[in-house]
This record gives sequence, structure tokens and C-alpha cells, in this order.
Amino acid sequence: MKILCIIFVFLLLAILWGYKLYIPEHSQNIFNLASLIGSYITIWGFGITIYQIYKLKSISQATQTAVSEARDKWDFILLAERVSKYIVSTRLIKEYAGSNKYPLAREKLSDIKEFFIDLGYANNAIPEDMITKFKKLQRKVENDITSLEREDNFQIVEFNKNMEEIATFLKHIENRIKNDKLWKTNISHS
Repeated sequence: MKILCIIFVFLLLAILWGYKLYIPEHSQNIFNLASLIGSYITIWGFGITIYQIYKLKSISQATQTAVSEARDKWDFILLAERVSKYIVSTRLIKEYAGSNKYPLAREKLSDIKEFFIDLGYANNAIPEDMITKFKKLQRKVENDITSLEREDNFQIVEFNKNMEEIATFLKHIENRIKNDKLWKTNISHS
């Protein structure tokens, strides 16, 4: 910044010297001098404005990247917390279904269905080798919700088996999240 100030003053003095040396004396008046200095300052101001816009753009991009990374980390932490919550929910759903509290079981299972939809959109939350199993579990959740609605045809053994599969799958996802490098980065920065 000091260099720019020195250059600015040096060029201003050069313009004043050139004005005195090369402009005829009858044209040398305060108005021409003011126009000349004003043009010089305007050109410098325009250059500084362009420079500041460029710097602001790069700062804005860096800020946007930092915000995006922070949002991704936060989403990752929330995902881990939600997975833990739904692992516990599978046990509650089994208890509700076992004690014929089908509306409560259906409500909790609908929450898991919504979570599975969110999990499907989460970036890299499901390993490639488990995507097929995940899709099968999604269908099982939908079928179990339907079977809870038709209470007379409810198969508790098959239902409990599905809940165990869901819990096992969620535990695997939870372990993957907690062992992931991003998770460790989040914990160390929290």
C-alpha cells in the first residue's frame, strides 16, 4: 500500500511538472489544472475500485467455500445424531408392535421412512456396496407401515426381523460416520 501511495504522489508531481512545462502559459489556469488533477484522481480511483472488486470477489468465494464446508460438517454431525436416534427407535417400534400399539409403531416407523429418504440424499452416507440393501430396507419399511395399518394381517415375527435388519443397517452407517475422516475433523474442531 505504501508503494501505491508513493507511485500516486510521484505521478501527480510528474503531471504537475508536465503541466507547467508543456501547457502554454496563457492556458494555465486553475480550471485546467483542476480538470487535469481530477481526471488523474478519477483514473486512479477507477483502478482502485476494480482492484477492490476483484479482491472482494475472491474473499466472497473463499467465504462461500468456508460456509459450504461448515454446512457440510454440521449436516454430517446432525446425520450421526439422527442415526443414533433411529437405532433406538427400532427397539421402541418393536415394543409398540409387540404390545399392539400399532398407531404408535406406525408413527415411529414413518419417521424412519422419512429419515431413509433423507439418508438417500445424503452425500456418501451409504457405502456403494450397501445401496442395494438400503433400497430393499426402504421397501420393507413401506411394507411394514402398510402391515401396521392392516392390523388383522400383522406378522410380528417378520416385522421384528425387519426391525433388526434396519437397526443393524443403521448401526453400520453410524460406525461408518464415526470412523470417517470428516467425523474426526468435526470432533477435533468442536
